[in-house]
Amino acid sequence: MTNFIKRFSAGTIALLIGVSAFGQNCGQAIKDGGKLTLVIQSWTNPLLADAKFLKAKDDKKDEQIAAYNADVQSGKIAPASNYPMSFTFKKGNLNGWDEYILTTTIAGTDYSSYLFCNQDTLYQFRNLGVVRIGTAENPVGETVQGAQKLPTHMKVGDVLSPFQDFGFLYPQTMDNKVRITVSAGFKTYDKIGYGIFQDSKDNNKTKEGLYTTPTPYEIFKQVPVDVKEKISFSTHTINYVNAKVKAEEQVTISGVNYNAFIIESETWTNATMAVNYKSADKKFTTEQIIADIAGQDKKVEKKMERQALKIGYVNELGYNVTYKKEWFVPQIGIVKTVAFDTYGGISTIMTTTELQ
Repeated sequence: MTNFIKRFSAGTIALLIGVSAFGQNCGQAIKDGGKLTLVIQSWTNPLLADAKFLKAKDDKKDEQIAAYNADVQSGKIAPASNYPMSFTFKKGNLNGWDEYILTTTIAGTDYSSYLFCNQDTLYQFRNLGVVRIGTAENPVGETVQGAQKLPTHMKVGDVLSPFQDFGFLYPQTMDNKVRITVSAGFKTYDKIGYGIFQDSKDNNKTKEGLYTTPTPYEIFKQVPVDVKEKISFSTHTINYVNAKVKAEEQVTISGVNYNAFIIESETWTNATMAVNYKSADKKFTTEQIIADIAGQDKKVEKKMERQALKIGYVNELGYNVTYKKEWFVPQIGIVKTVAFDTYGGISTIMTTTELQ
């Protein structure tokens, strides 16, 4: 399974899981041919790899996370990456709806997101329809990303609608070697009992007391087996879980002041890997191998699930929960996003720096 995962970049997995992209609104402050620039900064939280932190009590974790976030916001901890992106606007009309297409170019390839405004509601599509993961020459999977719904007339206390993403990587088959458990014969041990018995060492005289009975037991060993290993990977993401408008705040973009609504939400993500095997060894059937490996994997999976739940990495439904704070300007859209990891540490900040 390790070799399979290494075939895909972190960017591909991020796309499959469904990281939220930037969004615009109904266009009072944007124009056809206009441009927008944002800066994406990211951090790697060292606490996530600290065994002492993971085992600490919640209040101690909160203290360390608060200190980490303060250092990020003050600039004491520099971002691992600082990436500017520029988008151009194209405005149109689709069946009576205002349509906005935001396009950026990366390594010579155009990438677009689409926004449609109907009355006072914006529908943001990071992509339309089924999106191929990989290249035209080497597609590795597909994803469908849900539409984000943003009312342009909102107020503090409003609860916003969730939306979902689904994705999968195409099944991959490779040659591998696994170890399965097989019988290695029998041994015996002396089972001790108490009662009436015939003593074979004393002309089978009947006696009472302790006695031993030779008892056979089967022993096992693990042997390597050649297999064809087939792996499938899928994800389900629920965006805007418990999404709520928490506050209002003034923001300034290109010298213009705007009123922004601060939206806080959770993102739930579940990733599933399914592995199947076909025997490439004539001494063992496919059914034997699948049954044996399934038993081994089940024990490992249950242990990992218990550990992940214990340290707070997943919730009781098996979803990894991360957090997001957004600044929404009705005339423009989401102008700033702060994304947090599962423990509340800052992982990404996306900030709109210019609007023309």
